[in-house]
Formats: sequence, C-alpha cells, structure tokens
Amino acid sequence: MLDPSQSQHGIHRSEVTVQDKCRFLVSNMEHYYSLALLLTASEEDARHCFIAGLDSCSKAQMNLAPVSVEAAHAWIRRALVECALRICDPDLGRIPRESESNIVSDEIPADWSPWVDAITRLDPFERFVFVLSVLESYSDKECSDLLHCRPEEIAESRVLALSLVASGSQAMLLDG
Repeated sequence: MLDPSQSQHGIHRSEVTVQDKCRFLVSNMEHYYSLALLLTASEEDARHCFIAGLDSCSKAQMNLAPVSVEAAHAWIRRALVECALRICDPDLGRIPRESESNIVSDEIPADWSPWVDAITRLDPFERFVFVLSVLESYSDKECSDLLHCRPEEIAESRVLALSLVASGSQAMLLDG
C-alpha cells in the first residue's frame, strides 16, 4: 500500500519537482487539448483555451502545496472547461446568429474523425452537455451548475446530443 504522502508514482508529495509536473502535463497533453477542442469546436479557440487553462493552473499552484495526480488532473480539466465556457458562452435556448451557425462547418479539417466532426457540429449548449456528461463523466448536477440550468435540461440535451452525434457520424461514415 502506498504511503498517503506519495503519489501513484511513488514520489513523496513534498518531493514533487518541476520536472515531475512537466512529465505529468506532457503525458496528458493530448487529452487536455482534445477536451479543449471538443468544447470549443475550433482549433484556434482550443489552443487559446489550452494555454489559458494551463496558465491558470500554474499560477494557482505557485502558492499551494503539491497535490496528487488525480487532483491535478481534475483541476486542469476544470480550468479548461471554465476557459472554454468563457470562449463559447453556450447559453441554453440561445438562437445562434446566422454567421455562427456556419463557422463550425467551414472550420472542420478533413482529417478529423467522424466522431470529432459530429461532436463539433453540435450547437454549443448540446456540445458542452455531451462532452461534459458523456465523455468527461460529469454528473447532471455538476453540468447544470456549470451551464446555469436545471439538471432536467442537461438530461434532455444529452439525449438530443447523443442522437445527433450518432446520426451525424453514421452519415459521415457512409459518405466517406
């Protein structure tokens, strides 16, 4: 059994070095960037979100004692979600402006998988609900708190998003 003062890698929390933090970030970088990309549906916004989210975590950690790997992972994910919320502002019931509705489809690179393509084509609210509740396993309560709506609206939007992602990715697979 590991000593509670040790991380899963056997490093004492008091001995966590800058190199340890860098290794952790590098080993999880793809997941964090993918999260930012799926939430923002734009490579440019994902880069801004990714950098701002990690910057926010590094500034906050300067004055804190070292944390476990699990806590660091949760902290970074939360910072990325909050940053993506500021960038995208996925208001429930908000009707997208005409210019917004075409931006995502024009930006989608040809090398994205049908799943990424289908998820990024969702309206912002449904996209956030899908990514947070389905892919990141946030509870309906956590999602409703972040998106400022009722848990019932999260459940309804998740069903809609699942249906749209399934039909959208199926259509793209058949076309491609």
